[in-house]
Amino acid sequence: MKLYDSATMMRKCVLLLLCLLLVSACATTQERRRLARSKVDTGVAYLNSNDATAALKNFLDAQSLDPGNPEIHYVTGIAYHRKGRIEQAIEELEKATAKRSDFAEAHNYLGTLFLKKEQYDQAIREFQAALDNVLYETPEIALSNMGWAYYRQGLYKQALDAYRKAALIEPNRILPRIFMNTGIVYHDMERLHEAREFLAKAASLAPYVAEYRYLLGLYHLEAGDKPEAVKELNAAINIDPRSIFAQKAKDTLTDIGTHK
Repeated sequence: MKLYDSATMMRKCVLLLLCLLLVSACATTQERRRLARSKVDTGVAYLNSNDATAALKNFLDAQSLDPGNPEIHYVTGIAYHRKGRIEQAIEELEKATAKRSDFAEAHNYLGTLFLKKEQYDQAIREFQAALDNVLYETPEIALSNMGWAYYRQGLYKQALDAYRKAALIEPNRILPRIFMNTGIVYHDMERLHEAREFLAKAASLAPYVAEYRYLLGLYHLEAGDKPEAVKELNAAINIDPRSIFAQKAKDTLTDIGTHK
């Protein structure tokens, strides 16, 4: 029979204790992550119900349970943004992208906040970071946002290039807005024919969006085509009578003496 001295037995006991502690720690970590996931799901439900305060509380609780999770920082940033806390939203989104550099959705959202702050170079960098992820499922959104950032800088050629690339992506859930923004760029370039062409495409794809019909009406009016202008402006009013674009259309029709 092999005998073990007290030192050997002690080492075995220590190793056993360490193994038990490790198993316990793993179980505890998994449970904390499960609880964090539950908090995130609850928070997202609150966000979808337009209760950003309740959402934020759940997301912050989730962070305390799973502090290394970039997705939790992402949704926390969205909640802060919904509450009008732009700087805190940016801070959370930057934490998300720092923890996961290829987090395309977080880069894109961060870019939109820099757009709001008129920090266009930073916005473009974030949109490009989103596009660098070849697995990003909606690159047309980042490209469209990038186009708007270029437009706001007066860089019309770059803006049109971004919109052309965005329009080529299929499937494309925002094609009408891409066409509208392209039309706006052409309008500011004083290329009214192309401006009307792209607004007409947007209105054709989404005929019940008052904004497209209102802008198309304005562009027809600038081009001297009053009958088409009146038709589109009235369409904007009929589509959504309570919208800001309906009110603008009414004001424009009053100005040209055709609103009853």
